This record gives sequence, structure tokens and C-alpha cells, in this order.
Amino acid sequence: MRGLLFDVNLDGYRQRLLGILRKHGFEPLMNEWSLSFATFSELGIDPETLDRSVWNYCQAQGWVLLTDNRNHDGEDSLQATLDDSWVVGCYPIVTIGDKYAFENDPLYAAQVALELADLLIDVKEQFNLHQPRFYIPR
Repeated sequence: MRGLLFDVNLDGYRQRLLGILRKHGFEPLMNEWSLSFATFSELGIDPETLDRSVWNYCQAQGWVLLTDNRNHDGEDSLQATLDDSWVVGCYPIVTIGDKYAFENDPLYAAQVALELADLLIDVKEQFNLHQPRFYIPR
């Protein structure tokens, strides 16, 4: 696993998330495992890329996608892709339950960050590859 890819509408959340993880002592582990936290623009992904293509990219390149609102409409939606393409062992999608709360509630943001860190550790160690999507906080 290379790391976490922030969905196009979460680009601005990376610094906040990284700050929380550093505050809670996760930076040495992130460095040891060379986990990257990337955005669409950094990886050259067009913001208009179909959900199916984004999911395929994440699987091929080793990214866990962090999203908040990918839709369920059409054959190339994220949910349709998960329904017809996901198998045990694929990288999961992680969905923030409430983007507004992440922006405005420090306790909620910390809960999201810490649950995400735990999930990334599990994925890195080949655990939690048994379901296609995780909603955080749980």
C-alpha cells in the first residue's frame, strides 16, 4: 500500500488530518512505512475522472481512497464498481460520515483521524481487506 488518496472534494483536508496524526504520535510509523497522503492533482488525476477509473487506479497503484460523497448513480459509480469488481483482498474505500463535522468539530475530526490511522495500519498489514468500504467514524 502506498498510502491515502484524498478524493477531489477533500483536497483541503490533508493538512488537518496529518496534523492530528502527528499530534497523536503517528508520524514515526507513517515515515517507517513510507505512507504517502496524496491528492488528485499531485497524481495527475483529472477531477472529472469516472469513479470506476479512480477505483481501478487505486487498486493498480496501491492507494486507499478517502471520500465523503461519491454517488451511487450509473454503471460507473463507485457503488456499482464495488458491487461488480470488488473481491476480498482489494484496497477498501474509506468514507467520512460527516464532512461538515470534520471541518468544524475538533473531537469528531480527531476520532476520524485516529480511526483512519488504525484502518491504514490494518490495511498495510493485510488486515481489513475483507469489505469494500468503511465508514468513519464507526
